Amino acid sequence: MRSSISAVLILTAWAVAPAIANEPSLGSAASFAVLGGSSVTNRGATRVTGNVGVSPGGSVSGFTAASLSAGEIHRDDALAGSAQRDVRDLLVSGACTPVALSGTVAPGNYCIASLPQQLTLDGGADAVWIFRASADLRTAAGSSIVLMNGATASHVFWQVAGSVTLAPLTRFAGNILATGDITLESGATLYGRALARGAVTLDGNVVTLCCDPITLMPLTSARISAAGGTAPLTFVASALPPGWSLSSAGVLASAFTPNRVTFIVTATDANGCTGSRAYSVVFPSSPVGGPTLSFWLLVVLGVGLVMVGVRMLP
Repeated sequence: MRSSISAVLILTAWAVAPAIANEPSLGSAASFAVLGGSSVTNRGATRVTGNVGVSPGGSVSGFTAASLSAGEIHRDDALAGSAQRDVRDLLVSGACTPVALSGTVAPGNYCIASLPQQLTLDGGADAVWIFRASADLRTAAGSSIVLMNGATASHVFWQVAGSVTLAPLTRFAGNILATGDITLESGATLYGRALARGAVTLDGNVVTLCCDPITLMPLTSARISAAGGTAPLTFVASALPPGWSLSSAGVLASAFTPNRVTFIVTATDANGCTGSRAYSVVFPSSPVGGPTLSFWLLVVLGVGLVMVGVRMLP
């Protein structure tokens, strides 16, 4: 039997206790979504919101008028040169002892050697994460960085003493600063900046530093709703149990489940921008009948996540 949900909604969070991170200043690099040292090369239907630049090299290729939104190309001019110096000053050399990341991590400083398939950053709007890698860093195909409870991509920093590769269909968040090259493979999305001392290569990607949050609301009925973004919004859910479904309009249907169910819902707006929220639903021990609901709504407390949504100009 399918029904709306009778539930107590609670937040489940897992956190690591790292050292507090102080946010670095990007200086002149702040206006760049993409910055290379030797070259910037694009293949495919890439869209970049923000400036694209290169210095001391001068090669920027593969961009059309449709590729750039609210940005300009800077070929080894004063701004690009100043931005590269600021990126250089932010990069930290030397080895560090990596920790294994998984699940959800709190704000702070981390030394890493690899990334899990999904990493969730849980913190408020002013929370800062700094991830440092002393060698090359590559994501797995289809992997993602999820921002929870108001965390924003602008306060996430990846300082890599090597090259960075975002594998196909990766959804990544934060400011990537690399001593080597940065490569975004086919379909990868970056909410943040790609700032490389080497070359930057793009291939049918979305790169944006212009953020407009999409907030999913607490669950008080069988319909999930969101604020922000550009209509229409569509909804998808991950890890739903058998007998459950979520329509693209946000209508949640469920079979009776006598235990806790935890899932994540992601809203996508007309510009491809996203927002996500984690929900944990606790059912009563047995179903209760009613004229319109199979379960009577008990107490619903909304807690969870706001992931950055991005407005991209046409």
